[in-house]
Amino acid sequence: MSNRVERPSGSPRPQAFAASIDPILVIRRHILVLILSVIMGGVLGTGAYFGLRIVYPLYSGEVLFELQPGLQDPTSVGVVDISRDDLIERLARTQAVLMTSREVLERAMENPTIKRNTEWHKKFVGKDDVFDIQEAVDELEEDLSAPVIRGTNLFALRWSTHRKNDVTVVLDAITQSYENKRKALD
Repeated sequence: MSNRVERPSGSPRPQAFAASIDPILVIRRHILVLILSVIMGGVLGTGAYFGLRIVYPLYSGEVLFELQPGLQDPTSVGVVDISRDDLIERLARTQAVLMTSREVLERAMENPTIKRNTEWHKKFVGKDDVFDIQEAVDELEEDLSAPVIRGTNLFALRWSTHRKNDVTVVLDAITQSYENKRKALD
């Protein structure tokens, strides 16, 4: 007499592990296809890059700004010392955020030269022939960059578009709007 318990024979025992795949074996079997894929990808990528540069070029522009020391208060004789790199970087990042703020960009888009001298603005003109400033600012917020150049007192405003003349007009309008904002704050 044994105290053996019988298992129900209804379901088979589940497999503990799935079949393993040897990556080296897969590479050896498909080495020719992999090599041809890399070559074809390189040729297609290079061809697309140069083809798009001709058919659909992208023009970029950059405006540089310099941080200069100012007076701490109106009665001081000397200027504030901004020789520390961390202080310069913090001040430049603050100015970069101010320059790309929604308020500054909205003021720039209200500049009549944007409507008069750019093709870029036409994609924000609705059926009623009204320039949608909010939509234009939304796109600018995505496309503009304002990097701080390390080791210098400089920060920049960069933008790219597909029409050469549009770059200078839009960057000029943003620069004027930013400088007006700085004057108002000062």
